[in-house]
Amino acid sequence: MHRITAKYIEDNDDFIVLDISIDSELKPKKMFLFGYANEGIKGQKWPLIIEQHGCSSNAQITWGAYEENTVKSTINIFDKKISINEMFTRFDHDTVDNTQTEYVYRITKIEKLD
Repeated sequence: MHRITAKYIEDNDDFIVLDISIDSELKPKKMFLFGYANEGIKGQKWPLIIEQHGCSSNAQITWGAYEENTVKSTINIFDKKISINEMFTRFDHDTVDNTQTEYVYRITKIEKLD
């Protein structure tokens, strides 16, 4: 098991931390991933769970702190090698105004967990 930290490329105060199991090709095993997103210099933490559904390249993010369910988030991390400087994208789909926002993250730290 590994813990990765990935910083949002447009704002270093925003980052995601995930606990991940990696296969022999350095890709995440298709299982639940747990972690949190840190927003801004105030350090607001948002717990999250990532779950792969079927053969889709994007996995669903469930935000543990959201009361409203108007934003559906996905992430393409299962297609990526887990290595320093590798990038992945989070997609937020707003179901009210039918817009999509992309957030690109770069892996900056990988820790092996015991």
